[in-house]
Amino acid sequence: MNEKGDLLSESLQKLERLPTEIGGGKSRGDRDQQWIEETEEKAQRGNADAQFSLGQYHYSQGNHETALRYFSSAEGGGSAQASYQLGVMFYDGVDAPQNPKRGFQHMLKAAQSGNSVGAGAQYNIGRAFYQGYGVAQSDEEAERWWLKAGEGRRSVEGGEGEKEEEQGGEWESVVRAQNTLGMFYSRQETQDLGKSLHWHSCAAENGHLESMAAAGLMRLNGRGCPRDVTAGLQLLKNAAAGGSLYAAGLLALHYFTSKLFSKSTETALRYIGMITPVVSRNKALTKCSVCELQS
Repeated sequence: MNEKGDLLSESLQKLERLPTEIGGGKSRGDRDQQWIEETEEKAQRGNADAQFSLGQYHYSQGNHETALRYFSSAEGGGSAQASYQLGVMFYDGVDAPQNPKRGFQHMLKAAQSGNSVGAGAQYNIGRAFYQGYGVAQSDEEAERWWLKAGEGRRSVEGGEGEKEEEQGGEWESVVRAQNTLGMFYSRQETQDLGKSLHWHSCAAENGHLESMAAAGLMRLNGRGCPRDVTAGLQLLKNAAAGGSLYAAGLLALHYFTSKLFSKSTETALRYIGMITPVVSRNKALTKCSVCELQS
């Protein structure tokens, strides 16, 4: 559903914290063993959170069959996180036999759970429908699931820790869905430029640079809204300042084609300066690839 293993990384990072939360002057190995024993006791009593944590631990140790067993047990106990992990592993074949249909079913459970992994799972279900991979292709279903994810909100319950987590990986899924909807409504088959601008603007407000650039270009050219050069240029400048080469290129083009004088030329050259090293590097890589193919 994403690059293989990427969707597991956030959960696996938590493993660095789990054993060290056991206090005392014990060595790291002793603390790890104590944590494993205590967590296994909970898992044997049917604690889904403990089963999921052990699945994460064994996955990080390369014990993938054991991890799958624990994840499956945790899913049976109602763990949406376990459903999500199983969905990734089977859908993309991440250290498990690739089975897109099975992966889709696991991910669907997570998407329907209303749990903290919901937006990420909903986004992935939308992609599965859009690509027709693991399920019959359907633009309508893809749109429906992306809307569910894109309309997500930051958690305000459970204190600051939960807020930070929501604003991290899970909130990123919300913003990714908003960006995807912006692009979805700009394609010819499903075009609605008003909706496209709305969702790009939502993603831009949440810091998505490419949506910021897209919203800027649309306002600059009056696509999906009345033309507003000032607002459009400001969005493009904000995106370029954040590191968007796409926005920098659009600004360079705008200032050169506006036929203004030296100040505009200097501004255009500054943005071209951001792009040139990347273009040159990509050209060099292309030449190397061609040479390898010809040898």
